[in-house]
Amino acid sequence: ATRFGVDLEIEFSPMGDDGPGHGVRLTGHTAAGARAVSHESINFSFSPTYAGEWYEGRISRTGLARAGLPTPRSGALMTGMLVLRNSVGAIVGQSEPFEAEATAGSPVPPRADLRLPPKPADGVRVVSWNVLRGKPMEDTGPFARVLGVLDPDVVLVQEWTSSPREIAAWFNASVPLEEGQWEVRTTGGWGVAVVSRFPLEPFGHDDLYLEGEEDAVRFAGALINTPVGYLAAASVHLKCCGTAGSSEDQKRISEAGAINRSMLEALSVEPVQMRIITGDLNLVGSRPPLDVLRNGLDADGSDLEIADARVLGDAAYTTWREDGNAFTPGRLDYAVYSGSVVRQARAFVLDARVLSDRALDAAGLDATDTDASDHLPMVIDLMPN
Repeated sequence: ATRFGVDLEIEFSPMGDDGPGHGVRLTGHTAAGARAVSHESINFSFSPTYAGEWYEGRISRTGLARAGLPTPRSGALMTGMLVLRNSVGAIVGQSEPFEAEATAGSPVPPRADLRLPPKPADGVRVVSWNVLRGKPMEDTGPFARVLGVLDPDVVLVQEWTSSPREIAAWFNASVPLEEGQWEVRTTGGWGVAVVSRFPLEPFGHDDLYLEGEEDAVRFAGALINTPVGYLAAASVHLKCCGTAGSSEDQKRISEAGAINRSMLEALSVEPVQMRIITGDLNLVGSRPPLDVLRNGLDADGSDLEIADARVLGDAAYTTWREDGNAFTPGRLDYAVYSGSVVRQARAFVLDARVLSDRALDAAGLDATDTDASDHLPMVIDLMPN
């Protein structure tokens, strides 16, 4: 690396006194010496957040300039190198230096000047949102504005710890319908709920437990009678934290398997064709929890399809972020649906920060509205094939 010099060093699971730590550490190197750089200052992110054979990352050149680091001009070559260290910090592998040509940059961070997509007339709009420990009950405005603009038919929430009656009262007061009332189903799983503008009934177990566990799996399912047919919908929230192969990762896999079996059992009694599962999967270890969850659950016996939901007006797969956190923004929330009978008319994640002032004014949103939670709302529009 000394052959070409280092301007920016990015360390994943940076070494500490007790071995590898958590998150990402960035260090800028200049003539004045080395200094810490925050990941949010250069808009650094990468995907996926789980163990894999490939990763894609990005860095804002506008952010590099603001941080006082060298910024490649359009057409200039950027050089990089990857180094792999073991648990005691010794180098055990490295790549050859690679080069990439810098494209034209922007003097200011770009913001998308677009119109929020309306929901399809002959489909169902589902919104999934982890609302940060029941935050809507104490900070109504941002959540009400976002949900009002998105106009969902079904809302699958995580970390909303209120009772079904309280959640329904909040929706009816804050996001009122022109006709009818919102209906809500919760289970013994902490903070998960299905909220619908259409009639719903229970689907799957009320209380789903893993062997030897005192707390119920965070899973709530409902059968919803929509204008385009019955929809089996579930909100899930898998165990957080850990690494690939850790006890937390193993618990995520077990939870996903229990939810999958509960859905299969319920579908054997009510073979509903349209199906969707969404929520906070906390995929920070391995990928299997996602694949175990969707295994064989489509109407034709195949796996449920993974919704392709990127940030609206951006190219990033980001559903979670927290400024000042050691972890960089990432994709923790997923939606899987029955692709054999419905198609994804549209899927996106709403981040008000990336929208232009004109787009925000047209939508009736504030730039900070989606900062109300550390997770961003994910939208999936489904239409029957």
